[in-house]
Order: sequence, then structure tokens, then C-alpha cells
Amino acid sequence: MFQKIESGGTSLGIPDVYYRTYKGGGWIEFKTGLWPKKLSTTIEPKYRPGQLKWLNHNSRLNGKSFLIIQFDEEIFVFKGNNIRKEYTQEMFIRHASYKFNWSDVFEYTLYNLLNGEPI
Repeated sequence: MFQKIESGGTSLGIPDVYYRTYKGGGWIEFKTGLWPKKLSTTIEPKYRPGQLKWLNHNSRLNGKSFLIIQFDEEIFVFKGNNIRKEYTQEMFIRHASYKFNWSDVFEYTLYNLLNGEPI
């Protein structure tokens, strides 16, 4: 089960989606961006006020938090304590839990989430 949460009535920082399977649930924040042309350029996901704090706090309490960022056809998935305010490109690639091409996402990620398998 997936439930979109975004609304003006939710608390500050709550992620975009809550998911639940028979093995547990968690929170997902989605972002998009352009891959920097220069290797030295820092990648800074555009969080709304409170989002980063919310995701990190949830992870510290053993909740499942994910940040999924799409750059063109590539998607990077970050889990819990690897969700940060900013990344160097090297750090971004090293700390991503998973990297997919857009066409792979539904075949792998959502299938595993829906079947309760860890991604």
C-alpha cells in the first residue's frame, strides 16, 4: 500500500509517501535535479523546511526513511543515515544505496517494496 501524504494540513517536513507491506512500512521523499557538469559542484537536494530533519529523526528512531532522487534517466536511492543536506559527486555515488535506470524502477524497486523485500 502506498499513500501520498503531501498536503497543506500535514506537519512540517513530512515526506511525500508512506508505504506499508506485511513486513513493515516506511517513508519516501522524492526529488529531481540536473546532474552537475563540473565534478567539483556540490549536489544539494531542494528540501522544504523541516524535511531533512524529519527524515533523519525518523531514521534515528529506527523508522525506515528513503530519499529517491532522479537525474535525467538515472535514479539514486538513499536510506536513513545516508540522507544528507549536500553531497559531493563522489560522496553521492558512494553513499547511494542503489542506482537504477528509470526503466528498471518499476520492475525492481516497486516489486520488492510491494512484496516486503528489502531494497
